[in-house]
Amino acid sequence: MGRRQCRRGRPHRHEAQPRGHLRGDEGRVGSVQEVHLRRGGDEGRPGLLRAEPPPLDDRAAQQRAQVQAGARRRRGGHQPVRAEITGAAVLLITDGQVLAAGDAPPAPADVLVDGDRIVAVGPGLTAPPDATRLDATGKLVVPGLINAHTHAHNNLIKGVADSVTLEPFLNTGPAMYLGRTPEEQYLSALLGAVEMVKTGCTSAYDLFMALPSPSIESVEAVVRAYADAGVRALVAPAVADLLFYEWVPGLMDALPDDLRKEVERRRPASGPDILKVVREGLLRFHDTAGGRVRLAVAPTIPAQCTDDFLLASRRLADEFGVGLHTHLAESKVQALSGRRRYGRSLTRHLHDVGILGPCFTAAHAVWLDADDIALMADTGSSVAHNPASNMKVASGIAPVAEMLARGVNVALGTDGSGASDNQNMFEALRFAALLSKVRSPDYPGWLTAEQTLRMATTGGAHALGLGDRLGQVARTSTRSISARSTTRRDSSSSAKPVAGSRRCWWAAASSSRAAASSPSTRPS
Repeated sequence: MGRRQCRRGRPHRHEAQPRGHLRGDEGRVGSVQEVHLRRGGDEGRPGLLRAEPPPLDDRAAQQRAQVQAGARRRRGGHQPVRAEITGAAVLLITDGQVLAAGDAPPAPADVLVDGDRIVAVGPGLTAPPDATRLDATGKLVVPGLINAHTHAHNNLIKGVADSVTLEPFLNTGPAMYLGRTPEEQYLSALLGAVEMVKTGCTSAYDLFMALPSPSIESVEAVVRAYADAGVRALVAPAVADLLFYEWVPGLMDALPDDLRKEVERRRPASGPDILKVVREGLLRFHDTAGGRVRLAVAPTIPAQCTDDFLLASRRLADEFGVGLHTHLAESKVQALSGRRRYGRSLTRHLHDVGILGPCFTAAHAVWLDADDIALMADTGSSVAHNPASNMKVASGIAPVAEMLARGVNVALGTDGSGASDNQNMFEALRFAALLSKVRSPDYPGWLTAEQTLRMATTGGAHALGLGDRLGQVARTSTRSISARSTTRRDSSSSAKPVAGSRRCWWAAASSSRAAASSPSTRPS
């Protein structure tokens, strides 16, 4: 089949403006300032976290010290590099070890940001006097990491499950988050967004779930959380038109009559009604916060969806030019159930239905064979690798090296905190590098630090449909930067800076906000 064209990076044809309680970036488009998180009310929602600038006196003192340090540096022999400034809010990051595009090692450089774009990278950069300055001395400046697969609804159940495989874990879903209110959805999403930013992640692909079916209020709540947190996000309500118990062969029939009746009471809305909600979300909330928060379509597990539902999901994604995301062959049960149901692999079935393509991202993809990997590569599909959850719920070890060798775009994700314990992308980086060594003793096939970093940056940008706009500290890239200490390491971290270092000073700048903290104030 020919590849479908993906228009995710372009404005879609529908021009309806967002409604509801969402706050856009009006009045602060392109603004970048140092912020701290504090407790307080936010638009009538008491107790929520919100951003507040530090005291002006403190900022002035910091800026004076940074200007003086910059002058001393330039007197030391650096030649200033000039860049054209448009007049929008400017951020100058100085004296960092910058990990720029490609596999080159980190090098001393400054980073100049104008509005939402990086305009220059190099030593001795100059900026207007009123620019915000961030001293990155002793810090490794890297692209903001991209979490290519997570679940906002999991952030309130962190650490609940242990010593359980995937299917029993999924079975507990209704007990843990059935019937949540929109405000509970908002709080859960906001917790995850804040955790991601505090660990160097500035973008996410979120398949949140609302049981028994998503409502437009739940979609609005999750979109609003990411807009309020300043995180770039692709929000995709995880949906299906079959019950969990129906996609495992024989499971529904094995239930006692009373339990079967209880399960039937929890049946979701019809497929067309579910997709009406997703479509309304696309009309109302796509391109929220100046395009920083967008929507996608996520038929959650292929075997939990009828083929009609899968096709309708694909048509909806095509209509709006947005991404399509699902969990593919995550566990051995899923893989074998798919073969029993379709007579072929899940990957082959999705290809035959017309799901695979440049807009498609498959989460996990643990139980793929060589033919499946070839289909993913030949159709331009992406894979979101989730090493932490694959270990915790015993799903297996994905053939990532084989995927990369065949040309599949591989991104990296944390998965939901219920199955991975946290939203720390640096931990996901380390797990991905180490887990490849467990899969095979053949060391030429082990993932390198450079490969795992690409998965968490440019690979994630491709999966989110943002191409070369994200994932690099490079001129013309969208502002998305993280700075981490080079002087403090975990004893277990890799010798290379891109594969280790978790508990450290941090700073993260996303498309509309910058944040910084010190070791004394940041929770480990």
